[in-house]
Amino acid sequence: MRMNLAVAFAGAIVAASATPVTAQSYDANPTVNYTYGVGNGYNPANAVVSTKTTNGVTTGELAVRAHLANSVIPASSTGGTGIYTFALGQKVSFDYSFFGSALPDATVTLTNLDGSGTASFAAALIGGFQPNGALQNSEQLGFGFLNGGSVFGNLHFNNLVDSTYSINLMGGGQSVTAFAQLGKGFTAVNGAVPEPATWLMMILGLGTIGFAMRRRQKVSTQVSYAG
Repeated sequence: MRMNLAVAFAGAIVAASATPVTAQSYDANPTVNYTYGVGNGYNPANAVVSTKTTNGVTTGELAVRAHLANSVIPASSTGGTGIYTFALGQKVSFDYSFFGSALPDATVTLTNLDGSGTASFAAALIGGFQPNGALQNSEQLGFGFLNGGSVFGNLHFNNLVDSTYSINLMGGGQSVTAFAQLGKGFTAVNGAVPEPATWLMMILGLGTIGFAMRRRQKVSTQVSYAG
């Protein structure tokens, strides 16, 4: 009887230790470093990172950041918020990384917080599998395939207008969001600038809808861009 209890107790400890733990960090380096694209390997990475670990080993990870296109200088970010700020007229790139359990349904959803547009794509469709096992790529918010009203949607990006754009990654039950703020950012009718947290539920909903739409569409286009 005592032996059975000891075995059961040991089994419970093993099961508990195998439970994945997910943590989110800001202005951080992902466990799986960025390797994609010219100008995207700067360090520290100052990314928004969601890391899933099991027994101390990274089993799933999402990382996203925004920065000035073709620049190795990290964008100015507001600590603990995931907001990256840019002057009007600047070209904005965003780098993303999916790893481990986040790979099979890796989805990127972009939202113009003024409500005028959104775009979404399956990351694997764009490509960017790296030697370190991660799916990484770099795009610009102004790229045509995100703004032309294609199957990916239409973000209506305009870098000459004050606005804020969210960049959401979803995969393997994890989700992480960064924000690119142009100029003063999007200002609501009442003059208040919304806190990014107030948008998260809407963004997650849009991301789910966008992913469902991608699953219904059979698209074979291969697109790859350097940031």
